[in-house]
Amino acid sequence: MPLFEGGYAYSRTRQSRINVGRAEQRTEAQRREVIANVSGAWSNLTASREILSVADEQVEASAIAVEGAERERGYGLRSTLDVLNAEEEARNALIARARANADAVVASYALMAATGAPHARKPRPGATSVAWRGSATHGPESDAIRTVPDYLRLRRDVS
Repeated sequence: MPLFEGGYAYSRTRQSRINVGRAEQRTEAQRREVIANVSGAWSNLTASREILSVADEQVEASAIAVEGAERERGYGLRSTLDVLNAEEEARNALIARARANADAVVASYALMAATGAPHARKPRPGATSVAWRGSATHGPESDAIRTVPDYLRLRRDVS
């Protein structure tokens, strides 16, 4: 270190190294935050899919219950009120399925937002999967459906 510089070059080099270290720490913190957000969004999507499948089963079961209540009423074993109650349960099951479907679509969009998929294709009504257009391995015309771990791996390989 020359005396006439007064340590200026050394201090600038040292400050630059500190700035690089801080930038690397910020980058790592952001990477961890993105991974946590994507993991949470993926968990919400899988839970929404499961809830939707249970709601579908509930709709089927309530339809069978309505049919059985109507038959039993025909035999005089049930009252009209029992049939109306069964029909109300069937309507409630349909409403629950519609809400579960909406939640699954919202979870799909949340996952797309968390992964930063700018060219995400709009999910069809009733669909609970996410499709991305284009990637490191597919052209922009590709509509390949991938799972989130595959998508994250592709994003990591590209960068």
